[in-house]
Amino acid sequence: MRVTKKHIIEAVNTPESKTDKTEKSIEKVNDKDINQAKELKNDLEDIKNLEKEIFGIEETKNKRNTKEIIKVSELLINENKDYLKDRIKENLYSKNITERMYKSLEEDIINSNHPLKEANIFPESYGIPSDASLIIKEFENSVKKCREAFDIDKIDNFKLYESMDKILNEIKQIEEPNKKKLEKLATKLIINEFNIPEGAMKLNAELVDEVKLKNKSKSIKELDEVFENHEQISEVIYALNKNKGIYAFAEGAINNSNILYKNNDELTDINPRLSNYYNKLMCGANYLDYVVESADKKVVGGDVQCDYKQNNDKSITPIITAKAISFPILVRELYRGVMEVLSTHGVPENELIAEYVLNNNDYVECQPWFNKFGPRIWKKFCGNITPEDSNLKYEVFARMIKKEPNDMLSLMKEIIAGTKKAKQTINEIVSNIKQDKVNDSYFDASELM
Repeated sequence: MRVTKKHIIEAVNTPESKTDKTEKSIEKVNDKDINQAKELKNDLEDIKNLEKEIFGIEETKNKRNTKEIIKVSELLINENKDYLKDRIKENLYSKNITERMYKSLEEDIINSNHPLKEANIFPESYGIPSDASLIIKEFENSVKKCREAFDIDKIDNFKLYESMDKILNEIKQIEEPNKKKLEKLATKLIINEFNIPEGAMKLNAELVDEVKLKNKSKSIKELDEVFENHEQISEVIYALNKNKGIYAFAEGAINNSNILYKNNDELTDINPRLSNYYNKLMCGANYLDYVVESADKKVVGGDVQCDYKQNNDKSITPIITAKAISFPILVRELYRGVMEVLSTHGVPENELIAEYVLNNNDYVECQPWFNKFGPRIWKKFCGNITPEDSNLKYEVFARMIKKEPNDMLSLMKEIIAGTKKAKQTINEIVSNIKQDKVNDSYFDASELM
């Protein structure tokens, strides 16, 4: 027997005392119908529509039943959660996308098994969860861009590997005699993008044959080893979650670094083939990040180091040193360095908490997830800023992450959900920037520390 609107209404309308009405209602549905409910070919959208139908008929007659109806619906959802996960998996990809992510990544997405889960930045949704939806859309976008870059209808992963090797070799042959020009151009592009005042920040860019990463993994200290009470520990947990949100924003911005050199005349003068090669290299690498699980098959393309020099006048000069095996990766690493400097706006004011957050985070392990969530989050963030104010986006970011952890994470949820509140809050920040702005610079580097 199918559990229908009639059964739920009858359950919540069963004459009982107010105190035990909800429990008895749920018991009645559970005893009679929950086994059949497991067999229903429905998903969260069906439950949602069922609730709407019930509310439309019954709410005006008996408003006190609303909570009971919701509880019964939640019970049905929980009993069918495994089935719903299967349905989500079946509908994970669009029909025109035949390429697939590696299996464990799929499973993690379906089960929301990722480092941003605890930050509570993803809005509630029916059907595919909002966090999964962000990654799926970005994966499908990477598939489309890779197909376009290589002018193919379907991606063969093995052939793509072969093509990438050939392209990288071609790129290195062209770049070798032009390293100094390309290093200078990479620095120039970043300075122009962020409108960095002369002397405010030092950028060092170097093209190398191989990049050896320093071990950035950190030994995480237990909270109770450092902090004395629960209030401090709670504050640190919020700060750590905020930090993860900041990193996701930053990685999303970095994803747009390829726009800086698209159709660049100086690049064309060096070699007109470079732009096409670079597009293929970055689109292919981005796609492979979703389909290749083994870390030893992934080439380390670049790295960046941020240091801070205190001058005689006690001002601070950030020093960003980037190394990469190719120009587009070099631009990306310089971009990452500047975003890291900007992100210092979000460092907690409490020195003990700030030290713990900066020295005990698991950023290296989490970065692959930030790379996947970030682009859509940054795009949604920028969508709240009008085109005429788009040059203020980095300043908006810097001011937004100054907010208290709960406030910033709540704003992230509004941004991801695309609400009016998000737009209103971002517009208020933009207005404040315009009022405070005394020159054309986005930021004063001495204010970042």
